[in-house]
Formats: sequence, C-alpha cells, structure tokens
Amino acid sequence: MKQKLWMGAALSLVALSANQANAAEYTGPKVTFDGLSDEAGPEGTQEGIEITEKINQQYWEQFCTGDRVNLSDQIGPNYKNPTVLKAAENITKTGTEADSGPNYYMYFYGHPSVYGLPSNSALKNGKIPEKLAKQLEEVSKESGVEVNAWAHTLLTLTCGEFRDRTTMVKAKVQWYANMNILGREKQEKLDPTANPWLGINAQTYLDYVHLSQDLYDAKQEYLIGEEDPYKFKRPDGDFWSAPVPVPGITICETKYILGEYLPTHAHHPDEGHEEGEANEPVEAPIYEKEGFDKYWKGYQKFDKEHCTDDDRDHFYQFRGDSNLKQNSPEGNGMLWHGNGIARHCQTLNTARKSSKEKGLLTDETCAKYYGSPFTNRWMAARAGLSTWFFHQEKDSESFDNENDMVVIHNKYNDEK
Repeated sequence: MKQKLWMGAALSLVALSANQANAAEYTGPKVTFDGLSDEAGPEGTQEGIEITEKINQQYWEQFCTGDRVNLSDQIGPNYKNPTVLKAAENITKTGTEADSGPNYYMYFYGHPSVYGLPSNSALKNGKIPEKLAKQLEEVSKESGVEVNAWAHTLLTLTCGEFRDRTTMVKAKVQWYANMNILGREKQEKLDPTANPWLGINAQTYLDYVHLSQDLYDAKQEYLIGEEDPYKFKRPDGDFWSAPVPVPGITICETKYILGEYLPTHAHHPDEGHEEGEANEPVEAPIYEKEGFDKYWKGYQKFDKEHCTDDDRDHFYQFRGDSNLKQNSPEGNGMLWHGNGIARHCQTLNTARKSSKEKGLLTDETCAKYYGSPFTNRWMAARAGLSTWFFHQEKDSESFDNENDMVVIHNKYNDEK
C-alpha cells in the first residue's frame, strides 16, 4: 500500500496536487524543460536523485528572479510566469476571503527578515515596508491580479529555501496555483472516475472531516475487533504489545464517501448547513454495527463498479499542518534545523552580532546553510534519525522512553 500526501491549509482550502511516497527505490523521473530532457540524477546518490546545476538554474529562471547563487542579491517570485501569478492570486484569496485573515492560515518558519522580507508579526499587523507595498501595487496593476504581502513572502521563501532543489520550487508553485478554494454552491453529483477533491463544496468537506473519526472507530471495532495485538520481544525478555492498525482510507474509499455516501448520509446534519439544506439523519449511523455494515456493503459494490487498481493501492494521508508555509509538508526534523540557523543570522550570509559574540554561529555557517538550504535540512533530519536508531549503548538511557513505542508494520501494506 502506498500513500498520497495531501495538505489542507484550512477547512476551506484543499490542495489539489499530491506527492506519492513510494516505499520502493526511487527510479528518477525525467525532467523536461525547454527541450532539455535529462535524468533527474544518477540513481543511488542523495536518495536516488541529484539535481544538476543546469536543471536547477533552468527552473530558477522560470519561477524566480534574482541571482540564485549570489546570496547578497535580492530574490523574488517571477510574476511574469502565469503559474506564479495564479499561485499568488490563490494565496492572496485564502486571506482576503476569510474572516480571520491570512495570519490564521500562514506562518513562516525561518525568519523572513533574513531574506529582507516582513516578519510574521509585521505581516499580521499590516506593517508592510513602503518599497514592497509599491512593488506589489505595480504587480497587481500590471497583471490585473491582486497580490498581497503574504503571497509575495511565501513565494519568495519558496524560491530561497529550495534554491538548491528547484524542482521543489516548481512542484510547490504548481501546488499553490492548483489550490481549490471551496465554495458554498450546491453540491453536484461527483464523477466516480475523477479526482474526488475537484468537485466538492465546503460543506461536503466538513461532513467528510466529521465522518472520519467515527469511521476510524467503527473500523477499529467492526473490522479489527478482538484480533490479537502484535507482540514484540524486549531485550530484557519481556514483551511489548501494540494494537492491530486500522487500515487507511484509500482513494477508492474516498471517492465512495464523497460521491455516494455523504450525499445521502450527512454525518452531522445540524452542523454548518443552511436552513433546509441538511440531509435527514440516518436511521443507523456509521458508528453502529448496522450502519457500518450498510456502509461497508455499499463501499464494496462501489469498488467493483468504479475503482482502478491505482485507486485501491493508494490512500490519502492528511499531514497535520495547522498553517501553510514554504516548508509544507516537511517534518519537524527539517523545520527545527532551518529555524535554528535562521534565528542567529542577520542576512543570508551574515550572522547576528550577538550570536557571533557568544560563539554560537559565524558568517560562514549562515552562508553555508542558505547556499544549500534544502540539502542542509534534509541531512540534519537524517542525522537525527540515524542517531536515534544507531546511538552507542552508553547513551541508551538518554534515548530511552518507555512511554512511547514506534511500530513499523506491513499488515495492510504491499501484501503481494
């Protein structure tokens, strides 16, 4: 079983592009740009992909402005690129169309001020430098698209934090540009063969969220039941035990929920619906045995009639990010490293005076990180993981925590 990772910046915002996380060895997709066709790098190096400087520069020029290598040069988004402009428009809308504003949806790790950009607090308080405000006013006037400082900051940081892996810049900008900002229009019947997220409204998404917890509990009770837990022998001869995991929601099952089940089974019919729009409460809710049996029978029928092997072999995993940022969906092992460096840097190649005086960081450290920020974050996370796995026996007590256990199982994965 493989997974597709989806990010939601808020309940009203669903990103439409997905990254498939393959457990198998990376085979290296071909990168094509302006007639250039090249392998993304020799297999087996840097986790199967090594982006060449030539391809890095090509994508940089397509999506970003400024000198990619010279850290003293001011960089920014290439608003002449229609995809970049669409991304800026979507990011701007997520704030201007929400009561709480963009400061709810976004938070930028890595201190934007290092890039000469407004800080998170300045953005929240609307304190935009006059020069940047005029620049964005000109962009909006020339393009006919409103671009605010939040959008500009996110796109600039995306360029800067992935200057050494610009295929990521391309992927993220396309992701921003393909955001589906959900509306309140009447829910139309979904095409069972199409991407399920492209046709839903905001209320259907909310119903899906409400359903998910009860569906998890129902699967745990009615599919797993009293099945014996996994047992693992400890070094001292005793055993750990872990519950049998609940299978994830596949793409096939998602299509069934959104297209077939929810239209007639609003999970919480009194929550969030306009008057007269709520579905009638179901006689047997999904958390009851009768309700789950009906759900499961309907799903099996839908599977046979509409789903492909690809639909069955992938599931959606919602990364629990509470805000949108240039690093989404990186894990904390990468975020913390980047944030730790940024707080001690005045600019991309200059450390803060106080940090240098305390011997915490040097100019060279800042320049080294920001010259290859993605690679540095990636390797820091790997170093942390390998230390956790392979620390010396004398350090075991420091790493020991009997309250937590990590179980990597394969019961529902790749049974073939």
